[in-house]
Amino acid sequence: MNDLEFFSATIGDTLFYKGQLCKFVEDGNHQIGRIETFIENVQDQIPQAVISTVERLSKKPPECPSEKAFLVTGNKKNISIRDLRHRQLKNDESFYQKENSIDRLTGPISLQNFTLHSKNEKPIVTMPVNIFLDDTSTTKSKRWLPLHCIQMQLSGIPLEERHKEKSIHFLAASEKVDLLKLAELVVDDIKVSQRYNYMYSICASSTSFNVLSRQRTPEETRRTISRLHLRSKEVDKAKLRKETGANAIAIRLVCCLAQIQWQFYQQKIDTKLLNELQDNIRRYQELIATHKPEFAKKAKTHLLLHAISDIERHGPPSFYVEESFEKNHSRIRDQIFLQNQKARSRDTAVKYAQHILCSHVITGGFFKDNKTWRQASQTIIHAGSEPVVKSFLGYHNESVRKVGEISKFHRHPNGHVKTFTARSDEPLAAVLHNTCSSTYSKGCCITSQSQDSTNSGEWVKYTNSNGESSYGIFVEGITVEDHGKQSIACIQKGRNLNQNHSSLGCPLYKLECTYDFVPSSNVTSPSAFVHDCCGGQCRVTHKVTKNRIEQQNVTKTKLTLLHNENHNIYLFNHFHL
Repeated sequence: MNDLEFFSATIGDTLFYKGQLCKFVEDGNHQIGRIETFIENVQDQIPQAVISTVERLSKKPPECPSEKAFLVTGNKKNISIRDLRHRQLKNDESFYQKENSIDRLTGPISLQNFTLHSKNEKPIVTMPVNIFLDDTSTTKSKRWLPLHCIQMQLSGIPLEERHKEKSIHFLAASEKVDLLKLAELVVDDIKVSQRYNYMYSICASSTSFNVLSRQRTPEETRRTISRLHLRSKEVDKAKLRKETGANAIAIRLVCCLAQIQWQFYQQKIDTKLLNELQDNIRRYQELIATHKPEFAKKAKTHLLLHAISDIERHGPPSFYVEESFEKNHSRIRDQIFLQNQKARSRDTAVKYAQHILCSHVITGGFFKDNKTWRQASQTIIHAGSEPVVKSFLGYHNESVRKVGEISKFHRHPNGHVKTFTARSDEPLAAVLHNTCSSTYSKGCCITSQSQDSTNSGEWVKYTNSNGESSYGIFVEGITVEDHGKQSIACIQKGRNLNQNHSSLGCPLYKLECTYDFVPSSNVTSPSAFVHDCCGGQCRVTHKVTKNRIEQQNVTKTKLTLLHNENHNIYLFNHFHL
């Protein structure tokens, strides 16, 4: 059950509200009751009303002014709002209730308290939010000086809107105040807002926000230190790096993790899927304990045990991912570098407040001028609808790409698109012969029917010239100017071997040396294929790479997988999300 209180509930055109009298049938008996609150059955997605049953008094109180007297008892029942009906109030009825569960009656209750316009009850507007606490750098130099940032996002917005800039709200920042102390100020502000009948439900990523915002006891500190010692040491990491070959145990672990990852990414997790996820996590932990006990020292292996409780509290993990918050750090840092560095916290908060107010006004929002609510002029609102202004405010227009569109063309140093001429011995020459043109331009990216961009070298699903669904590697896109632009996709064919991998159960495909030239609109979607490294005996080698980490160039040696180019067998990854 959801423990949030609701003032009203609606089914169809029928409205029920808190404090209302209603009637229902239970075990064949007609009963009446008073609605105390509403709850949501999360499992069945059916709103229910918490009803205090009402019984008729056999003996009226001496001061009762009506012919009939009723008692609002303390017996509560959960009744689906589908089974409720309105019960009209009558002038010859009086209602009483017991005081502190004793026999003394108080009342009669004013009939006004049973109506929608009761002065004793006000609607509670519930706003579940996700709170994100993290650090970002306050300088561009090599020195790390953290700026504690707190951001917020409404939990109820659609999944496709979560990663947009307008959905992330800046709350507070400070480089001197401790992060949890800063969070206490946010909590206090939320408590103050409850005086205006707004209630926030806070969802902290991976743990309870109430636990984060309180001080840790000495016993908890000692327990945390002991947990930190459980993390893998450098000796264990070096030992794991030597195990470069894939064995049967590693494959079983990967398959189990793939199932867990797939279940994490589901937008709706019911009881059945939650039980399956719990079984997969238990099976993964058993494999770790039996075959890879050194993995048990890793913090993420332990955090996996809390995944079920997190999902039960906050919903599917895809609804509280952190990428959008991390992306917003760059905007916060950009504000810092435009300041005089004297009061970073105050100046950053002021800039974001001005940005929100500006966005509200020029997009048509109302503001209070003395006692009158006003709106910006049509000239200002029209200026706010310009694409450049909307982009600045974070309201980016979603551009719909054309299916089969070729992009990332080969260009000259001056930026002009290169044109090529097909030789007579090329397979492409026969295709261009039908277009009466021998020149064309080449692109490395194509837009599929699923609106995904696919680059050269990636596997795709497409429709061949016979109208059959096939798989292959997208090589390049070709654009021919012949009485209108024609786009052609060059795809290296993949042949289904009609057999599955012995351990993973994935279908096997062989990459052929022949090519298909089909209309670019025939490319359906990207496909998840991986090379059969076990069968090809691909080896692992060390490679020196240069990366930029925290404003400095770092040279590292990492393991790189070298594929056997003579082994053209690939696996269709049906574990792909």
